[in-house]
Amino acid sequence: MTKALKRLLGVLCVASVLAPFSVTVAAAAEYLVTVAKPNRLFVVDMKARKVVRDHVIPGEGSGPQTVVPSPDGKIAYVLTNNWKTISGIELNTGKEVFRADSSHADDERTIVMGMTISPDGKKIYSHEVPAKILIDEYQPQPTRISIYNTNAGTAAKPAKILSNIPRRIALLLMSDDGTKLYAMGWDFYTMDPETGEITATFPLRNWNRPGITPPDMLNFWPMPESSGMFSSVMGYMRTDLPADDPKAYVTALLTLDLKSGQFDIVPINMDPEILFTATIAPNRRVAFGGFLGISKIDLLRGRVVQREELDHSFYQFNVSKSGNEVYVGGTMCTIAIYATHDLKKLGKVELPGCPDVGGGAMRLVNTTLD
Repeated sequence: MTKALKRLLGVLCVASVLAPFSVTVAAAAEYLVTVAKPNRLFVVDMKARKVVRDHVIPGEGSGPQTVVPSPDGKIAYVLTNNWKTISGIELNTGKEVFRADSSHADDERTIVMGMTISPDGKKIYSHEVPAKILIDEYQPQPTRISIYNTNAGTAAKPAKILSNIPRRIALLLMSDDGTKLYAMGWDFYTMDPETGEITATFPLRNWNRPGITPPDMLNFWPMPESSGMFSSVMGYMRTDLPADDPKAYVTALLTLDLKSGQFDIVPINMDPEILFTATIAPNRRVAFGGFLGISKIDLLRGRVVQREELDHSFYQFNVSKSGNEVYVGGTMCTIAIYATHDLKKLGKVELPGCPDVGGGAMRLVNTTLD
């Protein structure tokens, strides 16, 4: 028997001994995470086109809104309890592993607007609007950002509070390297995440751009996970044209590169029908948005290159990390799926019991489930 044959037989023998103890390691897959009234959290397998987890968010109150996934995709931090509580839910098991109630004093009523997580998954940032409860009124208090440690359990208290924070903040975002905290309100602020110091301001309501009015925008849905870019629809008016000229009304995308920190505004040559979200594809050359229809937007040319009607109105548009599919959700209980290259409808997923998603967020994660 040759030495090579002996080595081969030895390997086969070891393999046969270890075979009964072998373990199959599940591969990570892409899941869509969304919420619905009154207290539901869903995990959808987008390849299989089906809901694979249906969890009840613990506690009283209703109206889950913002969803912030952990960087490893294993936990969803949900703004719930009528915008007063952050609940961290394990996507695989449904177990609540984190909970923070926003009121820090007995005489306070506090709601949370923006919420985000640090890139290392260790800190939650929460923009809070407190008011003292008096006999006959709510007395507004200075807004703040509370920072919670994600390992603080289900009775989490702020590890740090950042004061003197601007009001009217609807969204918080973190830079990819964790050195900048972005806060979108009437203007877009760049902050030091440790001190809350405003280091830069991108003007929106307070801009002074010649020939155009300040913009109008409404967005509670940050969805930068596929492209690394935040985008928001805005509308403004050209003052060099008569008010009855349709060309006077401009739809544009406000974009923020979370790696470089670069802001940009991309005017889109289209009718003003995209109201809330338009999400950028991984290639950063196209975006997808709409309301009663779905539009494919060429960002380089600033124009819609294709549009298809939708079954009803939708608030949110997200793009698979492969760049091959567009997911359309919000308003009702259906998530519609379209091909990015030709907007052909590929299918849909209906949430069990058809609960009302409303303004609940729709995020993508890559993770493993048992």
